[in-house]
Amino acid sequence: MSEYVNDGLDGVDDFDIPADEETAFGSVPHGNMNINDDNNETVPKQGFNNNNNGNTTNGLKPGILNYYSQYFASTQFIERSKQTLMNKDLGSIEDLYGFVWIIMSCALMKMISKTFYELIAKQVFHGERISANPSKNINLMFHTLWIFIIFDMVGSLIISYRLTAGQNKYVSILSVFGYGNINWLVLFPLVDLIRYVLSGRMVEKVITWVITSILVLKITHFLTIQQSWNIEFPDRIIMLVTEALKMVAINFIL
Repeated sequence: MSEYVNDGLDGVDDFDIPADEETAFGSVPHGNMNINDDNNETVPKQGFNNNNNGNTTNGLKPGILNYYSQYFASTQFIERSKQTLMNKDLGSIEDLYGFVWIIMSCALMKMISKTFYELIAKQVFHGERISANPSKNINLMFHTLWIFIIFDMVGSLIISYRLTAGQNKYVSILSVFGYGNINWLVLFPLVDLIRYVLSGRMVEKVITWVITSILVLKITHFLTIQQSWNIEFPDRIIMLVTEALKMVAINFIL
């Protein structure tokens, strides 16, 4: 039985609608579309996480950017930074977001901290005009970047190579090295202040080397308490040497 529908206009759009719509068109529930025909064919719903070829990584389609993006999806950056400053075990993490963000922050801190102190002391308190030197600041940022990146990547690579049982933990080790650098981010303003106030005096170099040496021991201790690495004594020496060489480069170059 059908009902004739007339919209009051002449044309081909006047048609019959069967009374039983389910019989004619089938049921269309939410989710997958089920067609009630003789073959009971089911048409899957297309979505972002639909795995059509079986080659996805955490719901992402194949591709180099999608593959590496899984290491930058950090939601615990602040909490891990606090744990690092308190020398706590971060567990087994693969978080390059912290590695990149902290190193970039260290470079920016070195670039602006010296100029900031000079601006406050001379231009604000003494009314002297200071001339900006962009090239010097850019050089400081560049040198900070390569010092941290090279020493962290090489140290992480050596320790990862030494791990037994064929475990590939390079990303995890590099992530923890990156979080360890947040100690430098906190210390840089203090060191630059000491260098500015005591500039040209022997005591300035002594205080700077003492403070940075203590920081190296703190960072090394933080690296050695990571329980997921199965660290042995030679690994502790490698960590200490890596951080010590980084400190020497920072004090002489920066």
